[in-house]
Amino acid sequence: MAIDENMRIVGWNSGAEGLLGYSPSEVIGSGCGEVLQGVHSSGEPLCSVACEGMSCFLRGETWSARSCRLRHKNGEMVAAAISTLVMPAYAKDRSDGDVVAVAFLHDSGLACKGPHVSTPLRIYTLGHFCLTVAGEGLAVDKWQRKKAVMLLKCLVSRLGRPLHRERLIEYMWPGT
Repeated sequence: MAIDENMRIVGWNSGAEGLLGYSPSEVIGSGCGEVLQGVHSSGEPLCSVACEGMSCFLRGETWSARSCRLRHKNGEMVAAAISTLVMPAYAKDRSDGDVVAVAFLHDSGLACKGPHVSTPLRIYTLGHFCLTVAGEGLAVDKWQRKKAVMLLKCLVSRLGRPLHRERLIEYMWPGT
């Protein structure tokens, strides 16, 4: 799909149509966030008014989301990845509706869903605290902050070394 500087879809191809179910006539002129309704694998919104991708595009930088979910026309969430190309400044005439970036929507639902033995655990501590394994977010929203911080400390203190689950349970819930 192609996006203009107002975050409007100005181009939609058969690949995007196949992944999300919308025809070009249904999406051209719509806000990309309104159509994609993307969510990071951690559960945080990907598409918002303060779009990280658009900020990158306006600076002339590419942007990607390796693991996210996009809303299909039928309402289901589709596992996807997004990669982009940014139009060089000399190719833009800054007229309204000019393409700023081309986003490639990839179906990542075809890949194996199970975590691989060497798949890293990723810990995000700036902003909203979250954990991901194999690009899939863990449901930490309902954790008490104290437990989340304790888990982070346990994992960071053992960085590069395995931590047996029984030992982790002892740290997290002493006396159980």
